[in-house]
Amino acid sequence: MPTIPDITTPTSSPNGPAQAVDPTVYPYNSVVRITGTVGTGRYQSTGVLISPDEVLTADHVSYKSGDGNGVATAINVELTTHAPGDTSANASQSAYYNGTVTHYFPIIDDPSITFDDLQTDYSIIHLSKPVVGGAVMRLSPDFAGGTVHVTGFPASASGAMIDDVQSVSTDPAYTIYEGSAIGTGSSGAPVWITGPDNTPNLVGIVSSATADTAYDVKLTGDKAAQIKAWVAADDDLSSASPSSTSPLPPTPSATTPVAATPAAPSVVTSPANPPVTIRDGKTGQVIADTLSKAYTGPVQGLLHEFIDITQQNLIVAANLPGLFIHTGSGDDAIALNSGTNVVDGGAGSNFLTAGTGADTFFVDARNAVADVWSTLSKFRSGDAATVWGLAPGAAMQWVDGAGAAGFTGLTLHTGGAGGPTASVTLAGLTRADMASGKLSAAFGHDAASGSDYLYIHEA
Repeated sequence: MPTIPDITTPTSSPNGPAQAVDPTVYPYNSVVRITGTVGTGRYQSTGVLISPDEVLTADHVSYKSGDGNGVATAINVELTTHAPGDTSANASQSAYYNGTVTHYFPIIDDPSITFDDLQTDYSIIHLSKPVVGGAVMRLSPDFAGGTVHVTGFPASASGAMIDDVQSVSTDPAYTIYEGSAIGTGSSGAPVWITGPDNTPNLVGIVSSATADTAYDVKLTGDKAAQIKAWVAADDDLSSASPSSTSPLPPTPSATTPVAATPAAPSVVTSPANPPVTIRDGKTGQVIADTLSKAYTGPVQGLLHEFIDITQQNLIVAANLPGLFIHTGSGDDAIALNSGTNVVDGGAGSNFLTAGTGADTFFVDARNAVADVWSTLSKFRSGDAATVWGLAPGAAMQWVDGAGAAGFTGLTLHTGGAGGPTASVTLAGLTRADMASGKLSAAFGHDAASGSDYLYIHEA
């Protein structure tokens, strides 16, 4: 797996030298300088306001792997504003805000980061109070590539904000832009364009670089949806104590690399009995549950919901009955407790374990770009599964005894013929269970989404 350093290194821009800009005018007044402590180091980087009290930045600004590191602490977020009542050019002043890491990925970034992990090199820092009149950039996913602005605080600019107009291209194998680096201190800088409505649109985040190429996180629809869900979750959280209204004292810009450094588990307070426990599927590290909230949908018996549409592999364990759980395209393991539950594991290869109540599972076989294989364990009377993307006449094969060791069973294979195969295993069940009527399968069509599906039910 190719890896690259997680710190940016200066290169020359093919469009000429980057230009210093006025940080008090839009959209530059949405770009912030971040200084935080990770382990024993103090690091300076860049971020962008996406709401008055939320900063989007690179993940390695918020978290750094390796011994003695962890989640960033003592975070100082600085932006430049005009003095009240004075808009003259020499009346600008710095405003300082305390920041707390609320959402991040515990990716491996020490001493380098893989291209796989670089795709999720983004995180959220929550400010102690909203920026007064704070200018924000809006997310604009799925930009195909072309001319962009990269705006940040490289150490080489001696504290000045730099805007570099450059061209980026989309990596064919990853959701990454390739462009030109503007220097150390720019990790987390916004990559933005002027949209059709003549307003700035955020399309990516600066991540890392080699000597001659910068690599930026490309915002996709899934990433934008997750970021918006994170922001909404932070908005829903009530503070355990009043936020400080005093700005931090100025902190000198560090000249050390822009790599991030974490130091503790998430600082977000969780309920005494959270609906779910979440761990990172790669590292096993506990992830604070900041996304669970009361369920308000139409399904009877559901009490709470946990929605995290992410490419990250998650391990989710239900602590309470009555849950709606929806994860993204990672390879997830989800175990239920009791009561009525609904689980949508997204488009990855998932291991889904039923509880003692009546559970409904959704498996997505639509638009697979690689082979996927999901397992339903402890599937019992009253449980149901909907496999999206299957219609009468679809290439399907039912076989016995397939699947992971210890969890083999009745398995549906669909697709193939040179394309990816989507498989679903019902652990412990056989074709005899279908012949006896214990299991039933029927096709259906969802008019709202336009999707066909196969509905499997155990009597």
